[in-house]
Amino acid sequence: MREQDKFLTVDEAARLVGRSHWTVRMWLHTSRLTRYRSASRTLVSRKELLEVTKIVPADVSRPAKGRSVLSRPNPPKDEKR
Repeated sequence: MREQDKFLTVDEAARLVGRSHWTVRMWLHTSRLTRYRSASRTLVSRKELLEVTKIVPADVSRPAKGRSVLSRPNPPKDEKR
């Protein structure tokens, strides 16, 4: 494995495990994952990510399933904005 393949951006990490980038950021914020910096980019260790999630990497050609934890549900149709 090449040196640059050992670390992933937040978006790459999210795609790899089939989660949203918000979930990966939450894992970084709660210290579930170690944050590494390269210039202005946040990176995560590929090995650590796979150990923490204990899953086989998702097919990276598929978008992450589900909704973000921070997304709001649609308001009822009869509710005025």
